[in-house]
Amino acid sequence: MTTLPTMNTVADKIFVINLKERTDRYEQFTTEFMQQGITNWERFDAIRFSPENYKQFLPAFYNFCAGQGKEERYLKAAFGCMLSHYLCIYQAKQRGYKSVMIMEDDVQFIPGWKDNFTVTWTELSTKFPKWNMFYFHMGYYSPHAFAPLSDNLVIPVKGLGGTCYIVKEELYDFILGRMLVYAKQLDVFYLDCLQNRPTTLAARKNMVQQRESWSDIEFNLANIGGR
Repeated sequence: MTTLPTMNTVADKIFVINLKERTDRYEQFTTEFMQQGITNWERFDAIRFSPENYKQFLPAFYNFCAGQGKEERYLKAAFGCMLSHYLCIYQAKQRGYKSVMIMEDDVQFIPGWKDNFTVTWTELSTKFPKWNMFYFHMGYYSPHAFAPLSDNLVIPVKGLGGTCYIVKEELYDFILGRMLVYAKQLDVFYLDCLQNRPTTLAARKNMVQQRESWSDIEFNLANIGGR
């Protein structure tokens, strides 16, 4: 009998990025995981940096974001976010994981996601086995921002996403060698460097969304729903 894929089996580990002071989000995502039967996860302690740290560590990133008129508090939070994702991938490489799923702690599963997941993942693994990056959620801001492959899959061209995605080991060195010297935010780095290619795919219908909650980057209530 064929065993259906689940969120627990499609990556070696799920890292969930969570600031230690955001106990509200910790309670929300752990409750969500219990409800959805997700067990193969590990909390990753999100990084916070002082302004002096990131100015010295990533001057190009600081200058780019400051040039956009971003406030100091945004710069600190955005850099911490990027470094947290970077360190998740670094840890996956150190542990010898073949693939890693990264989620942010405001992740929320969309009703009906399991049926969507089963058909999408089955098609992904059988028809597009050479994929090495997959988005469970993507925000598009143009009808031409993705190239349809099927009813279930697209190639993202101009999309922003970091809420939930998988990276395979063949991309670890590429990401680790470029992310921190690329003078833009995490999701923009992925857009510019890893989208619009046949091995980066996304679910045509989002399986997760960003739960409405206070954003430590934007400093307001944020909610990026499904498209």
